[in-house]
Amino acid sequence: MSTPGPPGPAGPPGTAGPRGTRDIPASSPSPLEPSLEKDDIPAITADLVLVFAFATIGRMQHAEPLTIADLAYTALPFWVGALIGHVILRFARKNPRSLPWGGFLVVSTWTLGHAGRLMLDQGSDPAFLAVSAAFLALFLLGWRLVLTLVVRRRRQYRP
Repeated sequence: MSTPGPPGPAGPPGTAGPRGTRDIPASSPSPLEPSLEKDDIPAITADLVLVFAFATIGRMQHAEPLTIADLAYTALPFWVGALIGHVILRFARKNPRSLPWGGFLVVSTWTLGHAGRLMLDQGSDPAFLAVSAAFLALFLLGWRLVLTLVVRRRRQYRP
């Protein structure tokens, strides 16, 4: 009597395996794991909304007009920086929802945002360099930190 050997390589989920059994697809990946099947639109949207909030707070602190056009003009360089960061992450197949790659987005948003401000003659005061770095880090890393903690907590209490 011979003992069966190890199973051969499995095909795509839901197809018959080497012994005629059906492979069971793995549970859906965590929002923190890289996945090109998942839509990154929510992460991109969250970042763009938070950059808009950053621009709004800045204009309010300086008693500047809060029209949509003025707010968009202020946010534009930082939106471009965030979007370029997201494009880089997408091509590098990195997860923009993860905390480490959120750090990359903070750097790209801040660096390209200030470069854009200089190109648009919006200026970049040294104090604003520090304040914008702090706010972008708080906003763009904050929601990722909350997501990371929620996912870890769910994993702890999973049966």
